[in-house]
Amino acid sequence: MLIDLFVFLLGTVVAAALVHMIEKRHPRALFRAQCRNCTLPIKGHHAIPVISWVWLRGRCRNCRRLIPSIYPVLEMVGGLLFLLVWWKHGEVLLSSWSELIPLARTLVFTAILFAILLFTLFHRAVPKSLTVTTIGVALMLNAVILQGIFDPLTSVVGLVLGMVVLGVFFLLQFLLSKGRWMGRDDIWFGILVGAMFSFTGGVFVLVLAYILAFFVAAVLLASGIAERRIAPTFGTFLAIAGLAVLLTNTQMLSSLL
Repeated sequence: MLIDLFVFLLGTVVAAALVHMIEKRHPRALFRAQCRNCTLPIKGHHAIPVISWVWLRGRCRNCRRLIPSIYPVLEMVGGLLFLLVWWKHGEVLLSSWSELIPLARTLVFTAILFAILLFTLFHRAVPKSLTVTTIGVALMLNAVILQGIFDPLTSVVGLVLGMVVLGVFFLLQFLLSKGRWMGRDDIWFGILVGAMFSFTGGVFVLVLAYILAFFVAAVLLASGIAERRIAPTFGTFLAIAGLAVLLTNTQMLSSLL
């Protein structure tokens, strides 16, 4: 129980840092907590994720202006994501340290996908600098474990094939639509998904993302509020699909392919 609480709190801290950094679009913001209204620095004991927001009744300690509830919600989502990762690997880890590296890999992949998801929500774009940087991280972690998320095609060939196929797929969409369907940065996100999930898993993530996008588009059209400025970008659905596949029973998913 204490371990679960620690993992949840760790997830909220990571989420809070990512939200602040991504909203400001500056890496240094990761270590500088400040009010979004008055921009005054927030003291450490007032910057505890979720808890401080509740304790201060959703207001800044300095200017007393309201802090939107979306921020503690995103922090709790980060905590829940980390908790799900722990529940997936933790029981095995307690009996065998061999699960430590897969646990670390899943936590890192979760943080990366959550960061990309946040960026697409705040800025309606895919962060090229983040995706390009983390492609190498994904390859390194998968190389250490010597297998991908799925059993089929999990060798180096499978990882390279996944990167090439998904990258070319997004490149073709970008060229055919002249940037209307996909942006240049989506191409790098596709390559990152291939590096994370290998060929089979990457294709599954892609298909799931299109299914999610289709249903959301159908709901928006049916409700009459389908506008380009409020509709989520495809990168949002790709990040959500990646998180869903990452945190679900991968053996069950691989059997469906």
